Amino acid sequence: MTRTWPASLAVRESLANARSARWMATLITVAVAWVSAAVGVAAAVETNRLHDAERAWIEAGGYAFVVEQAGGEDGAPLSVSACERLNDVDGVLAAFAAAVTDQALEPVTAPGTPATLIAVSPGIYRMVGIAPPPTAGVITTEATTHATGLQDGERAWFRATDYAGGGVPTQLDATLALTDSPLLGESLAGAYLLVTLTGGSASQCYVASDAVHAGTIGSYLSAALTAEDGTSPIVRPMLSENTYGLDFATAYSDSTLRWGWAAGGAALLALWAVVRWNRRTQIAVYATFGAHARARLLMQVTEWTVLSGVGALWGWASGIALAIGLGTDPAIALTQVSLQVVATWCMATLGVVALGMVPVGTLLDALKDRS
Repeated sequence: MTRTWPASLAVRESLANARSARWMATLITVAVAWVSAAVGVAAAVETNRLHDAERAWIEAGGYAFVVEQAGGEDGAPLSVSACERLNDVDGVLAAFAAAVTDQALEPVTAPGTPATLIAVSPGIYRMVGIAPPPTAGVITTEATTHATGLQDGERAWFRATDYAGGGVPTQLDATLALTDSPLLGESLAGAYLLVTLTGGSASQCYVASDAVHAGTIGSYLSAALTAEDGTSPIVRPMLSENTYGLDFATAYSDSTLRWGWAAGGAALLALWAVVRWNRRTQIAVYATFGAHARARLLMQVTEWTVLSGVGALWGWASGIALAIGLGTDPAIALTQVSLQVVATWCMATLGVVALGMVPVGTLLDALKDRS
């Protein structure tokens, strides 16, 4: 009667096989480490690239909208108060109204440096992330004030004059705030934005939303800013087209490298299949001396788990370090490398188990096949 192999004996034999075949064990460990690190780094770098592109797109106004009065300058104007009330709406990060004037504004200390004066509502402070000053506020870009010598936060006197040359120039005391926020849009860049609109009408309303509400905010804005005569305004994205060449709604799911774990797992499984083929005679010897199918499976899975486990941990640590070294955000590197390494190892391990369940004959069966 054939004696049943205990599980402890199968485990000891698997460890002995790993020690006796040092070069093979080293090859498997290094291969697992290299493949794990490669698929993890590739996925982390690609995800980080998409993340940076999406963040730049959002900062440039990817989820921002411009609402304009229909019919151009002669159309129904927008309500400033209605635009400002959007700041209290869920899904609206910030909103402000703008009305282009027929005046130019320039610092009294820098004559000859006028720029268009545009009146805006207080919501602009929330839009560009600036705290309201204690005095009247003028917001512009650094490029506009380059020739004036004025600095951010400086309190100065400004002179407003009509472009047509008529009227009496007026002066105002205001605190200058500089911003490089792309949420101002091209039409406001290069102008002096005087925060004076608290009521009345405006020609434009700028609204910043988020990824969750951007798809539905357009119809809401059209209804919320409809004129008293029922005229619907024109709602358009601030960015007319995605200059990054990506659809961020599907960019992550469409990324080919997110399936790197499948290719890595297949490669490791192929390597183990070669190892198992080279050991077919050894497995047949175990079968001849009474090692049943469950014991042989346990031997192979144990050896694979020990060797691949060391390699996977090595590849995981190396992958995270390399991904961070390549400029990947640490959180993205940790998440993506971990997911790819675990998925790669699980797929390869399932394949190893499946290969281990393939029936193997004894040495006597092999001799019968040859005769």
